[in-house]
Formats: sequence, structure tokens, C-alpha cells
Amino acid sequence: MAIYERDGWACWLCEEPVDRHLIGTLDHWRPSLDHVIPKSQGGPDDPSNLRLAHWWCNSVRTDGRTYTEEDFRVAA
Repeated sequence: MAIYERDGWACWLCEEPVDRHLIGTLDHWRPSLDHVIPKSQGGPDDPSNLRLAHWWCNSVRTDGRTYTEEDFRVAA
């Protein structure tokens, strides 16, 4: 929760607001923590490496495809 508050309830990927009321739901737009430097690349779980992201934005970021900023804006 401290990271969500620190990040002002805004997704660091699409820059759109994240609805805090979706915590605990299966909604695609629920909050999630994203590693800036992925754990698979040695990124730590340290708060400095974590950002708030929509679950959907976080998921597509890790699927191996290349996305532009416009892709995230359209989805949001």
C-alpha cells in the first residue's frame, strides 16, 4: 500500500489513475506491483524497483511483445 500511495494511485506505464476499490478483485484494471528491472534480470524486490501498475498494463509488459505508449493509452 505504501508504494501505491507513493505513486499517487497512477499507473507508471499508461499514466492513468488506478482504482483502489479494485484491490482483491479479478478486474483487469486492478492495482499490481511491477518491477522496473524484472526479477528475471536480477531486479530486487526493493521499493525503489517497484511501481504501481494496472494488472493489465503489467501483464502485457511481460508478454515479450513490443508496445508503444499509444498502445497503453488506447487500452486505458
